[in-house]
Amino acid sequence: MSRKDLIKWLRKNNFRFDDYGRILFDDKNIETEINKFSRLDDLPLSIKQNYWECFLKDCIYKDLKNIGYLATNKVFKLVLLPTEQCNLRCKYCYEDYKLGKMKRNTVEAVKKLIVNRVSEPNFEYLCISWFGGEPLVEKDIVLEISEYAQQLSGNGKRFFYSSSMTTNGCYLDNNLFGKLLKAGVTKYQISIDGPRLIHDRSRIKEDGSGTFDEIWSNLIGMKEVSADFLIVLRLQLTYDNYESFVPFIAEIKKNFEKDERFRIVIKTIENFGDMDESQVRTLSVDQKNKCINRLYRLIGNNIDIVKFEREEDDFLTCYSAEPNALVIRSDGSLAKCIVALNEEVNKLGYIRDDGSLEINEEKSTFWTRGISSMDRCLLRCPRLVEI
Repeated sequence: MSRKDLIKWLRKNNFRFDDYGRILFDDKNIETEINKFSRLDDLPLSIKQNYWECFLKDCIYKDLKNIGYLATNKVFKLVLLPTEQCNLRCKYCYEDYKLGKMKRNTVEAVKKLIVNRVSEPNFEYLCISWFGGEPLVEKDIVLEISEYAQQLSGNGKRFFYSSSMTTNGCYLDNNLFGKLLKAGVTKYQISIDGPRLIHDRSRIKEDGSGTFDEIWSNLIGMKEVSADFLIVLRLQLTYDNYESFVPFIAEIKKNFEKDERFRIVIKTIENFGDMDESQVRTLSVDQKNKCINRLYRLIGNNIDIVKFEREEDDFLTCYSAEPNALVIRSDGSLAKCIVALNEEVNKLGYIRDDGSLEINEEKSTFWTRGISSMDRCLLRCPRLVEI
């Protein structure tokens, strides 16, 4: 089967799933051919260890201009929300904090799902991404599931296991950081809204107090940890804070430019529906480009920069467009996108106590329709493109 034939097959078929979220193939020969196009066996170890990380995708897409990896059961990506509560009340946050801690039966169900999927003879890669709320509000759940997955992988000898986390960084002191690293959670995205006076206007606690000193102290402490990890500092721009980053870049470079474990991504704050723009003003498209390019020039070549923007001919997909990726919320409900949590099309079903899944295939097709159509816009963000 050629790549062209594979695309033809994908365009004729909507994805169906078994009780544990595996993609069902009517013809085993098709699955065999798809696995050939995934080319996971040919990847270097260093690439495999970073595979599927949302903020590291740029390191593999130029080498994997194929589509087989999107539709293989050799890979399973989970985004887990152990709680949807948060210790912060950022002024631009789109979350509603209605759901709390993941219940014990759901934690056990997630573990059963994981062991079922990784027990396949040809299974190759498990990626768990932690999100919230603030996931470390329920650090015990994060550690329990992470340690379980690490144990199942045989420390990478049975299959490759990688774990990342989006966190505000307030709880990441060296004690907890060390435990998480030992459990395989080695990649983190932590947001900074500018220097202390600017950051503490927007990324605030429930009582209104600032968070910069805690986060910065933890970041500095991580430099002293002798281990392999990756910290992506997400610099978040608004109309009001952009100029403050110009001098602040020098402080970031001073502290982190000699440590290759720290990287930078620059993103603008966006309004995902409920943000009060009288509190946080966003940048126009022209302003975004000018501001981001200026900051990239200031950063220079001394700190690695993770760029989400890609050229037209690059093949970039969002995890929500991938049939072998799934979000499990703290109440056990299933989703595809962590931004559109309250949208009806994003309510896919739920995980049962035995770890099996109830999936609405019609809604799932909405998210994975980019693979059938090969529409680059749908692959980049299914939610923002109308049917």
